[in-house]
Amino acid sequence: MIQGVVTGVGFQGAGVIVHRGRDGEVVHGLATAATIWITASLGVLLCSRCLAAADRWVRICCLPFNRRRPNREVVGGTAPVMSKRH
Repeated sequence: MIQGVVTGVGFQGAGVIVHRGRDGEVVHGLATAATIWITASLGVLLCSRCLAAADRWVRICCLPFNRRRPNREVVGGTAPVMSKRH
């Protein structure tokens, strides 16, 4: 079963990544491909009833989101809006 998941997710992840330019200098979709892999691996762990490993995996994957503070600014009102970082 796991082999089929790996094969299918590999094709989906590769399809999400887009190269632009002649030399492939701009790459889009890496975060989306990584999210697909994380979700698939979590599904395999849960279906295998490895609940402790699934719990640790969720904590490891969500750790960067808990520590990141977005750069916010007020634009023409009181609601904070995410500013673009270059």
